[in-house]
Amino acid sequence: MKKRIFSLLLAFGLALTLMPAASAAESDLIGVYQGDGLYVTIRPFAVKTPGFQFEYAWYNGFQGGYFPVKGEYSTRHGQAYGLVDTSGNVVTQSWFLGGIPSYKVDNGIFKFWDGEASTRESPGLPLPSERLYGYRTVDGNVIVEPQYSSCYDFSDGRAVVVERNPAGNATIAYKIIDTTGKTVFQLNGMDGFESKDRYDLDKPNKWEISYHDGCLDYYRQTPDKKEYYGFLDVNGDILFEVDTESQYEYYDFAPLEPCGSAFGDGHVVFRDWRNITEEQLAYKEYEPAYAILDKSGNVTGTFSGMKPVGDATFHSGLLVVEAEINNFPAYGAVDTTGKLIFPLGSLSVYPFSDCGLGMSKDGNVIDTKGNVVIPRDLPLPGINRSPAFLSGHGYVFSDDGLALATTGTHYVLEAHQGTYTGSAPILYRSSGTTPTDPGTDAPSSWAAEQVSQAISAGIVPDALQSQYTQPTTRAQFCALAVELYETVKGAEITQRTTFTDTTDVNVQKMGALGIVTGVGGGKFNPDGTLTREQAATMLSRLAEAVGKPLPAQAPTFADNASVSSWAFDAVGQMQASGIMGGVGSNTFAPQNSYSREQSIITMLRLYDTVK
Repeated sequence: MKKRIFSLLLAFGLALTLMPAASAAESDLIGVYQGDGLYVTIRPFAVKTPGFQFEYAWYNGFQGGYFPVKGEYSTRHGQAYGLVDTSGNVVTQSWFLGGIPSYKVDNGIFKFWDGEASTRESPGLPLPSERLYGYRTVDGNVIVEPQYSSCYDFSDGRAVVVERNPAGNATIAYKIIDTTGKTVFQLNGMDGFESKDRYDLDKPNKWEISYHDGCLDYYRQTPDKKEYYGFLDVNGDILFEVDTESQYEYYDFAPLEPCGSAFGDGHVVFRDWRNITEEQLAYKEYEPAYAILDKSGNVTGTFSGMKPVGDATFHSGLLVVEAEINNFPAYGAVDTTGKLIFPLGSLSVYPFSDCGLGMSKDGNVIDTKGNVVIPRDLPLPGINRSPAFLSGHGYVFSDDGLALATTGTHYVLEAHQGTYTGSAPILYRSSGTTPTDPGTDAPSSWAAEQVSQAISAGIVPDALQSQYTQPTTRAQFCALAVELYETVKGAEITQRTTFTDTTDVNVQKMGALGIVTGVGGGKFNPDGTLTREQAATMLSRLAEAVGKPLPAQAPTFADNASVSSWAFDAVGQMQASGIMGGVGSNTFAPQNSYSREQSIITMLRLYDTVK
């Protein structure tokens, strides 16, 4: 897994990292924070090698167990920089004339250029335009001699290196090499040969072309100028790709569009324009939803009314998202199905780490269950202060190993799986409480007014007045349908039809009226995600049940052929009545999911029609 770094610049907070085992003697520990299934040790930390010190103005945080430090300046070679290990010893020393190094260590390997005097003696350092790049280990062994015009950091045992095509055109030839420097595969041609399709690795993430979770993103252009976006595995095989052609005549929105996200925990995030309606486009009241895809390209979940933040990547199964509430940003986290696990306003802006630790809005270090692992203001023994982040000085929290905190003296914190059994004092023990239920997140801006109208009309159950941007389940849509029916009829539904997989009374009521019939075998699948054609069918039957059947009309959508036969007539009724429209380019997208706010709005439209 690529070692990613996250910027956590919060004063009076703490940074944690995951290590496989304690790397310091028990006597060095100041204390331990015991969480639920993990614990964090804290000990003093200092650079032991003379001439080197922490340089907070640029440091990248711990990576691969190493931390960058600044050394002495030489009029011949330039500025010295190095990497310090967890014991405080500088294991790598390099000289740079102008600029600063960007150490990203993976399996002890990082890139370097041929101006580093620590690698070879040179009468002078090359100009930046003359630099050639290679790779070496932190202990000085050269893995790949400097030979590439540019190269990128190792991750997942692979690195991307760049050579210009000798044929004289502008097509870049990308090689993907392993940790021995051997070429595993190549994109685009060399030696006068150019592949049929042109691959571009700059567009998806031009600042960091590297593997994430075993996936490398790319753009591919065919000779007839069609473009696709996709992902390659470590052997160069295509995992999946999507067509980037817009689905709208006047708007450059592909149905699924990359948003700079990288794979994490087997999932990646795309902007999702598939459900934007022609009405929203006409009134310019549109914003993208987001779709979560797995490594086969299957959509595992969606969310809307929020946007991903940070590196837009899943860590420990969570993605931090942002929405505006009362004109202020609020942060929460969704899982790989798009479900809001941490309510908006409960988290800080910073992503969770791969070790399962994140930051609450109040500055407490928390786990993925919401338990406080380290309180923000807990003082250390003998010191009436808590360790704080080095505020304003770059990255302090890395997934792969360690983090630095300070009270003037530096401390290193290490997170470990399990329960601490040593003799160091327990500074704090987590209560093991779980997070509160998600709060009432706001509807999307385009939906807010109509959602409010539906609530005022009394057709939205209290339990559904939250998580508006989440996909609706089949049982939740039944609850909305029951509320509408009983409001219009002024009486409770007394009949019941039972299913073997649920005792939900709303499902039983809808079953008794024939509005739902189940999925076969006596089952209903109450937690299944509602599709658009299922919603259309239930709305049509609901109108008939209250005595106001909708006029029949065949649908005229371009994707009529993809509508199930049992839903075809209902989709036509929805289109003719204006209760449900298309999703753009005259398509209905019958198998797409249907969000809670969309469900509420269509219930309101039906209510206005039949009341």
